[in-house]
Amino acid sequence: MNPRVYGTWCEEMFAKDLVDNPEYIAALVDLKFKTFLYPGGSISYYHHPKGTGGFNIRPEEVAKSKHGESSRFMKEGSGPDHFEQYIRLVKASDGEAIFVANILNGTVGELDEFLTRLKAEHVPITATILGVEMHLGQPGTLGLDGYVTRIKPYLPMLKTKYPEVPVVIHSTPVGRTGERALDSFHQWNQTLTRLPGISGFSQYGWT
Repeated sequence: MNPRVYGTWCEEMFAKDLVDNPEYIAALVDLKFKTFLYPGGSISYYHHPKGTGGFNIRPEEVAKSKHGESSRFMKEGSGPDHFEQYIRLVKASDGEAIFVANILNGTVGELDEFLTRLKAEHVPITATILGVEMHLGQPGTLGLDGYVTRIKPYLPMLKTKYPEVPVVIHSTPVGRTGERALDSFHQWNQTLTRLPGISGFSQYGWT
């Protein structure tokens, strides 16, 4: 075990402009937070390099949304590009980045662009996580086969262009209580362990 304490991305940090507040940065430094994850949770489904608003949502995703531009998500995500704010946060706190790839709707090229921007800003990258909040047994979600199919194209790019960045995959997907069969988790983890170039597992759960 090599436990580490991580600072995390949170929409409140951006919606309330905390990331540009010197006192807030000083508090993070005082807490000894070193590594900051971006994006987190279901936000990683949406973030794109050239999208709309602070969360960089693709226009077609906004159009598909039930409330469109008037949704709470879009209102809280309006304003500056949160990724640019994130870069400033990590640099100001002398920290490191963990970047979560958008494997549901994103592309290999988009992940490459984000990692390139981090390196251009001389931000150390602790790891790249291939997706979070993977679900079992719910309509419209990937499942094990879908997850493996989505992440496989990322592996050669990461190995070739970012060999120094550990690649982390998502362990034990979340699900409602009735869907949490132990054999499903076992199959999920055993299958992912056989993939080449994997350095570790991430964990994301519901209470």
